[in-house]
Amino acid sequence: MLPLQIRSCFILSLTNILCAFASCAAVVAAPPDLIKPLNNDNFDENVVGRKGLVLVVFSMRNCPFCVKAQPHLEKLASIMRMSVTVGQIDADESQELVRKCSVSGVPTVILFENGQEVYRLGGYDHEEREKLSNTLYKHIYSPSPRAPSHAF
Repeated sequence: MLPLQIRSCFILSLTNILCAFASCAAVVAAPPDLIKPLNNDNFDENVVGRKGLVLVVFSMRNCPFCVKAQPHLEKLASIMRMSVTVGQIDADESQELVRKCSVSGVPTVILFENGQEVYRLGGYDHEEREKLSNTLYKHIYSPSPRAPSHAF
């Protein structure tokens, strides 16, 4: 476990990075393979049956909040790629998963650890980005042993 000062700096740095991208319109997108498209056919294999951390984003193409959140999620996927696998579900095309995961609005971000939901976030503004950063940090650097997360 890292000393408290180092952990605090990491959280502030990650939060600042995410916030900087919130105000920047010209964000360079993460390579497309960093965010795995998920659907009814591959969800169980890539989320429920996976060891480690998987961040699942429910969104819709025509949702302005989802479009605004996309660059931040791509950057997060790039920054955390060695610790967290990121997948995205089009809520319009995967209604079965929307019901299965009890998603009531988009964007919704759900963090799974070893196939179990451990955190859920509805919406995605500055405050939610900070909560998500802190939660990811806690799960990545907690003292409990876990299997490494690998890319899809």
